[in-house]
Amino acid sequence: MSKKMKRVLASLSVFFVLFGSIGQTVITTAESISESKVEQSSESKKEEKKKETTSSSKVSDSTTNKESSSNSEKGKEQKTGESSNSNDSPKSEIEEQAKYAVGISNTDKKIMSSVNPVSTMLRSNGNSSGKASKNYGGYETSTAYITIDGQPAICIDPDLPFPINQEYIEQTYNDYGVYTILWYAQEKGFFNNEDDYVDTFVAMNWYLGVETSAAKQADPDVAFLYNKGKNPDAPKGSFDLSNKVQTADFNTTSKLQETKWLEPKLDSNSTGIEYTITVPSGGVKAVTSDGETFGVGTHKIKQNIKVKYTAPANYTGDVTFDVPTNLKVQTPLIFMPTNSNVQRLVSMGYLADPITVKGVKLTFFARLGDAKVTKLDKGTGKVVPNTEFLFEYDGKKETVKTNEKGEATVKDILHGTKVTVTETFVPAPYILDTNNTKEITIEAGKVTSIEFKNERATGKTTLTKQDATTESNEPLNSAYPMTGAKYGLFKEDGTL
Repeated sequence: MSKKMKRVLASLSVFFVLFGSIGQTVITTAESISESKVEQSSESKKEEKKKETTSSSKVSDSTTNKESSSNSEKGKEQKTGESSNSNDSPKSEIEEQAKYAVGISNTDKKIMSSVNPVSTMLRSNGNSSGKASKNYGGYETSTAYITIDGQPAICIDPDLPFPINQEYIEQTYNDYGVYTILWYAQEKGFFNNEDDYVDTFVAMNWYLGVETSAAKQADPDVAFLYNKGKNPDAPKGSFDLSNKVQTADFNTTSKLQETKWLEPKLDSNSTGIEYTITVPSGGVKAVTSDGETFGVGTHKIKQNIKVKYTAPANYTGDVTFDVPTNLKVQTPLIFMPTNSNVQRLVSMGYLADPITVKGVKLTFFARLGDAKVTKLDKGTGKVVPNTEFLFEYDGKKETVKTNEKGEATVKDILHGTKVTVTETFVPAPYILDTNNTKEITIEAGKVTSIEFKNERATGKTTLTKQDATTESNEPLNSAYPMTGAKYGLFKEDGTL
């Protein structure tokens, strides 16, 4: 070993102690650096020959494994729809490599890398055995595999130095394109294998404006993610309810007030989502689309189930409540280094609090009906005006008189109310019926009718014929007897 290399060896010994990376031998590191320089020189010549430059990534200068291409297909076995960022899922081979701590966020999230930071001040292309790499058009693009609190992350600003012992400030990244790229990479398992992770790294930086070679742009997975970023359509993780503010209708069949369905509107691929409703007292019920009925209290409803509220016909009031859910909204997070001269990181995260649907307001009001009495002549069926009736209900008493149509109406009586109707006065020549009291029950939205029929008063008409002279029934002249005379009884209109 040359004197120069020995001096490098001594320097690195101090460097290892400072960073606590005792597990790697100094000799291996020194040899790695030496080999790296050799490869860097070789790769530089190739770059001059092909006259291609890239700004989003650098030609690799390490002598690390070339097995990534053959292994990349293994990771694609994950089925679409399975989230690749679940901490409960078995870690892939590339995920297992993210074991070197390179920073921490202000929210105490650990930032881990597959690249050993002690080897050198790395850039995003990496130059140690932990890198993830892929060839595009004969040129290798590499990046460290980064995780933040176990979630895959992507380096951006690839021309800046790789982070080592950095402090980061976590912020929400309000860019729907970034979110969509991360969402599809997660959904399709691109974080589980080396090739696809590099594709995601390239697509993300291309989308963010980093100059990208034609060979990279032509890669199907890179193009797919880039186009998704430019035309974002990933579920945003929203939750809402239809018909949040409404006034109940009256169901004439059930005789209940009834709202329209409150139907969940969910923009998420999540499962197991529940929302919580509140039911007040007073006879109000919640009825679900799968046939369940809930009374007073709070109740959890599954994401695909609708709910409506019912109340008695005489119920009045607003049912107001908020609807908490267990759905946390996914959002891209950007981790800003306190030292601006190193790379930023983006990762999929969640807003701190689950979604709550605000301002549900269901209005109910007592349903009313009318009571009508009609007075008819029992013999002729003709109407009888000016007849008086007494209505008694709910402790109230109200006297009414029939109009020219023989009708009298009492309006706006609560549904289900029992009303007693008593005939108290009848005009001549009618007489009060002995059965002069009847009872009716009010139905909401209807006119409940009742009839009273009365007979006219009857009597006798006696006609006595007398002799005008004798002023008795004895005639003055027997030739003109008092018997056998005929008379007619005529009405005022001259009819018999």
